[in-house]
Amino acid sequence: MEVGGLTYCPDDVLPALLEWLVLCYIGEPSFGQWSSHRPVFYSNTGAPLAMDIIKSSERDISSAAEALAETSKQIKQMCGDQHVARRFQQVLDSIQK
Repeated sequence: MEVGGLTYCPDDVLPALLEWLVLCYIGEPSFGQWSSHRPVFYSNTGAPLAMDIIKSSERDISSAAEALAETSKQIKQMCGDQHVARRFQQVLDSIQK
């Protein structure tokens, strides 16, 4: 982030890096005894940092982020869960210009 984050990311690298950041933020469906208290498992440290990098981009990345809903198998799979899908929508909402 200190060198510009996604703003200066090369076009050929952006989709994969953005996918990784989004996956870090949205997490995965929770399971087991804690699933009723925390429906999405995500990193308490990594998720806010990923969102900060995404939101701080001076470059318009909204179309690239929206495309991930169709092009990323992992994101599509994770968003099958309503709670994870809500977190993905938070990403999209945060970058609308």
